[in-house]
Amino acid sequence: VYPKDSFNQNDLKDNGYSFFSKNSTMYVEQIEKAFIQTTKYLENYTDKKFIDKNGIAKHLANPHYHNEIFFKIINTAIEDIFKLSFKNKNLYITHSKISYKKPNYKTNWYPHQDNGYKRKPRKGFSAAIFLDDANEKNGSLELFPKSHLLGNLPHQIIKEDDGIEQLSIKKNITSETHLLNAKRGDIAVWDFNTIHQSRDNYSDNFRFLYIFEIFEKEQNEFFLTLDEANRFPLLISSNNSFIKIIHFILNHLQRPFFICKEFLRKYLIKNKDISK
Repeated sequence: VYPKDSFNQNDLKDNGYSFFSKNSTMYVEQIEKAFIQTTKYLENYTDKKFIDKNGIAKHLANPHYHNEIFFKIINTAIEDIFKLSFKNKNLYITHSKISYKKPNYKTNWYPHQDNGYKRKPRKGFSAAIFLDDANEKNGSLELFPKSHLLGNLPHQIIKEDDGIEQLSIKKNITSETHLLNAKRGDIAVWDFNTIHQSRDNYSDNFRFLYIFEIFEKEQNEFFLTLDEANRFPLLISSNNSFIKIIHFILNHLQRPFFICKEFLRKYLIKNKDISK
């Protein structure tokens, strides 16, 4: 499947995902900066998730709290989508991650729904910005069209030989998948209940994908904290301007704390290595 020229709300509603391009000069420049910063993170980034027995991780967690470019790229990527298609809703951007695949390495993700990783099913979407070209060879994202219509499905934990535990839906899905043939900067948005997967990277290069989640505000929620590290999320809204300002301030005030926390983590790791 190749990207369309713009976000399509009907695709998201009918198929469970939309796949599109965005080619503004500012956005292209931000993508390049994000790619360069991501390659630097491979050397010294400590907040990693899904680490196998060889010390290889699948996720670099929350880069938007460590470098401004990842914070900016979120706003640029979604500004047109949600101003036009979700202008009457309050949407929250929570944690982000760089999902990366090491060259010629086992890096697959089993078929799952993003709601499967949550304590309770939520209403919202995931968004992925391709920081690299992606295709079948390097394990691009694959989505099961219309699978969001199945609702929230039971998942099971699968523990691999390399020590990584990940979720997979219990139900056997036999429908075809849509593999996304992406260029750097392309964007995919999918429902939390859309089943998706990816395969191993058989290429000679890393494959980087920047992912973040977008939650719709529930009626009984005034302030929303969904991040696993108890961070205030970023509020995207054309309404409730006062609440939006409060969230913006809180989101930025907390950033120095998490930067210091990351610095302390690096310091402890460095001293631990020296003591060995």
